[in-house]
Amino acid sequence: MVSANVFARVDELKTYAGCQGFIDKPVMESELLVLLGRELGLHWKYRAPTPPLAALAQPTSAARPAASERDTLAELARIGHIMAIRCKLDDIEGRDARLESFTAWLREPLAQFDLDTFIQRLQEADHVTH
Repeated sequence: MVSANVFARVDELKTYAGCQGFIDKPVMESELLVLLGRELGLHWKYRAPTPPLAALAQPTSAARPAASERDTLAELARIGHIMAIRCKLDDIEGRDARLESFTAWLREPLAQFDLDTFIQRLQEADHVTH
């Protein structure tokens, strides 16, 4: 097997290509921002982190999707598939209008891409007895 060590020639390749910097893969966001800031003369302004969602009460309606649908939603959240979660929630609502308050309650954390809270809410729904 023949392999070239590109890292031994990084400085030569940067000069040839007219580059001022080089970042190895996998690219770390912090490393990229430092390099961009330095090369472009940027001064980053940082915003305080968004506070977590307030613990909102579950919908008062006893209506919940079937356990199998809640399991599917949880699995989609674990893999981070926001679009599929939204489609599944639309499907659930479309089949049973009584579930609208429950799906709205689940959509709140999705608006902030807060999948931990989304999963927590699904788990809370598993433990509700009416």
